[in-house]
Amino acid sequence: MQNTENLLKSKITSSKRETLSEEIYCGVNNYILFQNNPGFRWPRWIWDSLSPSSPHYGVAGSPILTNNVLREWQTFNNFLSESSIRIDRSGLICASGAQNWSIEFWILDSDNSVIQIPTDELSTAIDSSSGELVFCFDTPELKYTVSMCGAKSSVDEVVLNFSAVRVNGRKKYRLILAVRPYCNLRLGGINSIEYSSSENLVAVNGVKQLAICKKPAMVYSGSSSGGDLSFSETSDTASVSCSSGLATMGFAYDLSEKTGDLTFRLSLDPALAISGGTVNYSKCQKEFADFAAHRIEEGINFVFHKKDFLEFFNRSRMRLLSVAGEYLNEESITGYRNFYLLSYAFNRAGFFRKSEKLLGERLKKISVSKKKPSFDEAMKSAFLILAYSDLYIHKRDSSFLQENFRKIREIGEAAYLYSVNQHMMSDFPATFMPNSYVADVTGYECIILQAAMDKLSGLARWMGIFGDEKKYSSESMRLQSIARDFLADRFEKGSGFSGFYSLLSFPEKALPNLDNELYEKFLHKFYEESFPVKNSLMGIDIYASLVLLNQLLLSRSENTLPFIKKFFSLFDEFIVTPEYVHPLYGRGCNGDGNSPVIAALLFVLLRNFLFFEYEDKIEILPFPEPDWFKQGSSLKVENGSTRFGTLNFEIETQEKEIRLILGDSPKYIPSEIKINFPFDIGIIDSDEFIVKKKIGNTYYLNGWPSVIKFPLKGR
Repeated sequence: MQNTENLLKSKITSSKRETLSEEIYCGVNNYILFQNNPGFRWPRWIWDSLSPSSPHYGVAGSPILTNNVLREWQTFNNFLSESSIRIDRSGLICASGAQNWSIEFWILDSDNSVIQIPTDELSTAIDSSSGELVFCFDTPELKYTVSMCGAKSSVDEVVLNFSAVRVNGRKKYRLILAVRPYCNLRLGGINSIEYSSSENLVAVNGVKQLAICKKPAMVYSGSSSGGDLSFSETSDTASVSCSSGLATMGFAYDLSEKTGDLTFRLSLDPALAISGGTVNYSKCQKEFADFAAHRIEEGINFVFHKKDFLEFFNRSRMRLLSVAGEYLNEESITGYRNFYLLSYAFNRAGFFRKSEKLLGERLKKISVSKKKPSFDEAMKSAFLILAYSDLYIHKRDSSFLQENFRKIREIGEAAYLYSVNQHMMSDFPATFMPNSYVADVTGYECIILQAAMDKLSGLARWMGIFGDEKKYSSESMRLQSIARDFLADRFEKGSGFSGFYSLLSFPEKALPNLDNELYEKFLHKFYEESFPVKNSLMGIDIYASLVLLNQLLLSRSENTLPFIKKFFSLFDEFIVTPEYVHPLYGRGCNGDGNSPVIAALLFVLLRNFLFFEYEDKIEILPFPEPDWFKQGSSLKVENGSTRFGTLNFEIETQEKEIRLILGDSPKYIPSEIKINFPFDIGIIDSDEFIVKKKIGNTYYLNGWPSVIKFPLKGR
């Protein structure tokens, strides 16, 4: 035992020790419960992991059993809650927050056997305009849908509506609403369940979490000692308890096309009881759709005839809107890093109110030493400075800067005081990066502090405090020199791509003053063998692949378009954003099964694929494709957020010309508009703009015209 503790202390980065212990405990707990209860009906991810007939079958490593085959899920809430529920490919609906239980919809055939539902017969869709999530099971014999929308009563909640669309009348089917003692990561989560028939409420672990709007025909129960749910018994059971955490209960309904809709309500707050009573699902869904539409209209909107591109864009934007507080409120350095990356996407999506509110909350919370700030204080301060600077660049509101600069300067000074005492890379502590367990200096912290000093210098310049501008700028350049020499040394020694992971700190180029040729050599390490980026222990690294794609796109690399096509081939219609994907099966296998940070980076990539800005110019369609310009088609961007202000434009393809229609000019006019086409095309001159030059299929223009006409050659 002592040797194990020493190993953890000497080899594992300190920020990961507690997390690693929790993951090991979870895996051992799963293994023991599975071994001791072979007759239980386990979740689909267990079957996929351990059934020899599964294409994902693999022997569990004794004594650890974890979900590495179906580690991906939709997340859903009412846009207000601090927590979300999770829904995987099999229809498993996990309770909110850190609770380890779920509900499933089972179908019994005439001999009381549960019909096994293959995941490829279960489809999931999210309505990007209404926010409603629907999954559908469809076979020739039976078709049903489960729809869900968010709601607000005495607690935040999700309303679920089961609808039997088609039922073979010659067969007897029953629906079982099963309350199950597992989630998509862990087994054994329910010590007690109690059903109150007078209130139609189900209490899980002592808290009323589930409301049933129609009394069931029968209630069944099970446990570790009594066995799993058995549907041959005829007596109702109102309560069950289990010291092993395997209490379970099933609510039965006879099923036919005349059954009508069955509605259930699930609390989004693990600690607050839900109230009883029935609801009208159609009314709830309409109210939720109106609320979702109001939230969506606040930011960028996009119309395009390429449905796959549009679906990814809308899904990633919807994920940003529904990020729950439980994810944003994490107080670790990783939590601050996640907040910065999310705020980066919020600002480009035009969700300024959300970004400013969350930033304000963190600025009020953070406290730093004025004499000897700690590593934690310095890193948290650095991420807040980065988030604040990015928001200010997009808001360009001088009162916003003046109101907050005192606090920004306070935390900036803490980051500076820590930074100036780090004289070489070895002075920095072992990395805290989320994907790293090894206690090793990577350069990540140095690059984060360098970027923060650079942004702080810019903020000081805008405030007219030129002494601070010079001080922070000098420190930024010093840190950049340390990082450059460190990475160059690793390059000379032939280090693999993991040695350069610190360059993927931001969606934009890290170390902006570094020579482009040298920087490209460093980045090439990530794809010299293949793309997407693969971690031999974890799977395809979605975070690294997305950040790399963003940096390649912004640098106009010729690899951008073929790599983007490879990247999107990883996804199917389920469209979730896991941190790691299995290179053979194409499913989430490690980390968060639907990471908000990954969704944020995906949104940023897609937005940059439409337009992005430099310090003094805007580029439209950096990598256009010929099928984007089909006759009669249009591409429209509304409320696009840029450092110059709001950008609105539409590209119409007509029989003989393409038109670029620009909306009202932004707050600040860029010095140049750059527009790209996938083929040679002319331009019709106008007094409203000046053609500076044309290089290949790209035009460089001055001015802000209302319409630019490009005649098509050969049509």
